[in-house]
Amino acid sequence: DRPANGSGGLISVVVCTRDRPEILRRCLERLQQLRFASFEVIVVDNAPTTSETRGCFSNLVGADARFRYVVEPEAGLSRARNRGLREAAGSRGPGTHPRFLFRRDTSCL
Repeated sequence: DRPANGSGGLISVVVCTRDRPEILRRCLERLQQLRFASFEVIVVDNAPTTSETRGCFSNLVGADARFRYVVEPEAGLSRARNRGLREAAGSRGPGTHPRFLFRRDTSCL
């Protein structure tokens, strides 16, 4: 395993989604393959209309402590992103200089 970044700090990955469990499944499968020493993944389910996304999350990564699921009840990508940033542990702490990259929700890194 290699360090999460140059300072060895925590990296937070925020995945915003809404009613797209198949796309989320593929994304989470790829994120599970990361070999960084210290990272977290926060899945923000934005105003879900079904429980499919929660089920996908629970079945695939629910037992993995690096992954968290949160619901943002108010619809809107900006609201989902802001919720993810509030939840992200990697953007807090003394000497922390957070950097953010936003990508379309249909793209996987």
